[in-house]
Amino acid sequence: MEFEGPFLKCNESLITETHPNRGTMACDYNAFTSSNMSTLPGLGSARLFLISQPFQLSVSKTISKDPDEDNSLIQEVQTLSCAPSWAHYTVNVTYLNGLHTISREQEYKGSIRGMLKLIDRYKPQNGVWSEDLVKTMAAYNHFAIIEALMDPLGGNYTMLYNGKYYAGVGSPVSCGPIAGSLVADTRFNTQRDNFTRSPADGPSFSVSEDLLNDALFNTTMNAAFQLGYWEEAVDSRTSTFRQFYSFASPKTILIPYLLCLALSLPFLYLGLRSLRSNGVSAIDGGLMQILMTSTGSRTLNEAAANGCLGGEENIPEDFKNMKIRFGELVSSASDDEQDNPRQIRRAGFGVDSEVIPLKRGVFYGA
Repeated sequence: MEFEGPFLKCNESLITETHPNRGTMACDYNAFTSSNMSTLPGLGSARLFLISQPFQLSVSKTISKDPDEDNSLIQEVQTLSCAPSWAHYTVNVTYLNGLHTISREQEYKGSIRGMLKLIDRYKPQNGVWSEDLVKTMAAYNHFAIIEALMDPLGGNYTMLYNGKYYAGVGSPVSCGPIAGSLVADTRFNTQRDNFTRSPADGPSFSVSEDLLNDALFNTTMNAAFQLGYWEEAVDSRTSTFRQFYSFASPKTILIPYLLCLALSLPFLYLGLRSLRSNGVSAIDGGLMQILMTSTGSRTLNEAAANGCLGGEENIPEDFKNMKIRFGELVSSASDDEQDNPRQIRRAGFGVDSEVIPLKRGVFYGA
């Protein structure tokens, strides 16, 4: 979105000053000073020109002692003279993963003084406001936001020359804000969020045109979003993100998988060959497979009969040492089967004297 809003155009100067070192005796060192325009007199037409006067801010820091005078200190004083102005803003508001971010660009257009007119010369006629009247009201609005930022900073913040604002326990000297300045509670105090500092350590101030305009922009956006008087049609774009997986180094996944596949191929070949040779697939365990493959051998039946109750303690020793193999049973026919002219060729487990190798193409079973 784009709009015209308040802006501070600042001129900065930096000087050094020598002051007598009064130690912890008095709070006469102004670490921060800001003018307060709301205390200036003037109403009506005179007020139009008073509000266009620049704000004065200064930050002082003790940098060293004067080598020629032990009782003197050298201070660095940064002074900013900021004229109330206006600018054209281009703002991008983004919501990404629930995070609200705002970025901006601004183009300086001029000072508020150039927008001001004597408002009593221009009256709305038939509900229509003249261009000069609109500009004058815009100037008032711009300055109102600037004043909302600068008024809480107005006043002084005194400190001792040693950089402290508290002389110590039992001392009547305690420095701090004068005229209600809230600068120590703002982002212009770089020590505001340093909770590990000593109670006697004072604030450390940093002020620049960029920092002032950052704070002014935040104030402007808060007023725009929260007061509810400003409606502006803006383009909105919603982006839907989808996850796609990609490998930075395909070799790290292809080589292990291809190697495992290559190693498994011989075992797969052996399994298929065994299935072809056997001619039939086996089932995984179970009583049915045990009955079908182990009940055709008389020798095996007689040896197992001695341990029919089951249990480790009932297994005969000769049964444990018996060697068996799987193949075609050649001496497993019972008396009833010998009288039956239709013989059943049966495969199963038996001892060497009962079993011959299976033959391809022979049908086993009923």
